[in-house]
Amino acid sequence: SSGINAEYGEHVTVHGVERVDGPDVAVVGGSYNLTCVVVDTNRQVEEVVWTLDGEMIGSASVQETTHTENKIHSVLTLPYLSEADYGVYVCGAAFSDGSLSSYTHYLVQSTECTVPEIPNALYPAGAPEIIEHTGTLEVVCGEDTIIMQCRLGSWDTTIISCPAISEALLIQLVTGICVMVVCLVVALTALLVYKKNKRERAVSPEARPDTVMDFKMRLQRDGFISNPVLQSTTNGDIIDDEDEMERELTAISTH
Repeated sequence: SSGINAEYGEHVTVHGVERVDGPDVAVVGGSYNLTCVVVDTNRQVEEVVWTLDGEMIGSASVQETTHTENKIHSVLTLPYLSEADYGVYVCGAAFSDGSLSSYTHYLVQSTECTVPEIPNALYPAGAPEIIEHTGTLEVVCGEDTIIMQCRLGSWDTTIISCPAISEALLIQLVTGICVMVVCLVVALTALLVYKKNKRERAVSPEARPDTVMDFKMRLQRDGFISNPVLQSTTNGDIIDDEDEMERELTAISTH
């Protein structure tokens, strides 16, 4: 029933279902609540019920609160929305004077998709919780990588669960990674040593002979000696022809 507020001339509900609060559009897999607000000024309400497409909804999904400012709030919980949960919701209230009141709420499926909770599945880092229509989601399931696409609020692929990674396989995986790291370190060390030795060989100066005799013998071995003076092995010959030797050495050093 309803009446008129004498002071402001507003239309007010004396007792009856005032409204249903909740989303009009929801995604599959989401969690939602619908709240039915019943005005019960004279505490005459006897029962509040919910129906979906004409079928009674069990009381296990309904939580009723006590009076708050002459109102009762009946909360319908939808913990994991499925396609069967969309439709016409009606909140009805029966009063002690025999009157009935109801409010209709339409819940429509969204074209977006909620990321499914798949046991043992691996998702990309930073993946959003909601995927838009035609969007895709990459899921690693065991040894396979599956690409799922959202189509008008539903996934084109349904995955119940993924195989768990066994402990033995995990140990093998960790061992393989460690071996690869060790091999990489050894290879890098060998490469650095090789480059260092090569650089030292490139810049190291050729050892100089300690005596003139050693120097002459090396020139003779390499085929640079052509003057009989330089072929002499006695100090006397070297002293007698010092000028000739100086010229020969100067000629050789300029090559």
